[in-house]
Amino acid sequence: MKYIYLLLTVILLSSCNSIASKVENPQSDDDRIKNMLIDAKAYSNSLEIIDIQNMAEYTLPVILRMNGGKEVYIRSLEESSHPIGEIEYMRIEIMPEAKIIKGQGDNYYSVVRQETEQKLNGIDEIVHSSIKLVTESLDGGKNWTFGFLRKADISNYYPPELAGEINKNLDY
Repeated sequence: MKYIYLLLTVILLSSCNSIASKVENPQSDDDRIKNMLIDAKAYSNSLEIIDIQNMAEYTLPVILRMNGGKEVYIRSLEESSHPIGEIEYMRIEIMPEAKIIKGQGDNYYSVVRQETEQKLNGIDEIVHSSIKLVTESLDGGKNWTFGFLRKADISNYYPPELAGEINKNLDY
């Protein structure tokens, strides 16, 4: 019986590894955008259900640093007051807004638009908002992170030429 469990464990681990390895090294900006949109969907899903742990996985490293690191960031989100029980409906969609910007090494950046619709309990209207997010990939465009940064933050944390390119695509 223990051999069956061992065999099932090996099969499960190998299937998980094959799923994780399905993201191949992108060969073009179209491939990078495709990967970015896959991660954007996972990020937006974590926002919709307020899955703080998963949300942090898709948060820009610079935002995590600005907030004292990933653990401090997660703890601050968990301790903040958010209207989980007050939201009746929420839908978040993230769409490409700008071209891919090549940084140093395997780093890539872009800007996306996040469209949000939400309805709070007791209010008949759906509230619509739109915001631009900075996106970043540190592994050639395979995996992407997202976050809202002000132009001043971008200029403080990114090299001047990169900050200028990113800021061109923001309207705030």
